[in-house]
Amino acid sequence: MMDLADLSAADAAADLARGTIKSIDLVEGERHVEGSLNVSGNAERDREALAEIVELLRAQRAHVEPDPHLLLATEVRNSEDVRPNGLPDSAEALDEIARAAEGLDLVGIWSSGPLYRAFANSAGQRNWYESANFNCAFEDPVPTSRLHKPYAFLRIR
Repeated sequence: MMDLADLSAADAAADLARGTIKSIDLVEGERHVEGSLNVSGNAERDREALAEIVELLRAQRAHVEPDPHLLLATEVRNSEDVRPNGLPDSAEALDEIARAAEGLDLVGIWSSGPLYRAFANSAGQRNWYESANFNCAFEDPVPTSRLHKPYAFLRIR
């Protein structure tokens, strides 16, 4: 089994270019260290940042004690779960909210977009999850008002 430390930073950045890396766990025997970074979308900058964190983690891994509780899966189980984007168009949704709130001093937040989760390891396992979500929370900020319950949508098959 190839160690993830042997995976080049450029290859890892290319494999994960579709999303944000939340964490990287380098394992050698029973020693492991974890780090994290956010992918900016700029491939050159992301490759440099990934190479830096992999180098730092390799150096740290040499100094950690073996973890007797570390248990790694040895079977490769790839998966891809891409759910359809059923989000409303942001401009249309905000126009509808503005029409419904006419006459109110509305304050709120609209958050909308794709969600990605990915996993890759040196054994060749690749897992990808993609979905879309939006959240809308608003209030009429007058002394007698209450925050309207947030409205959120996640399309589930």
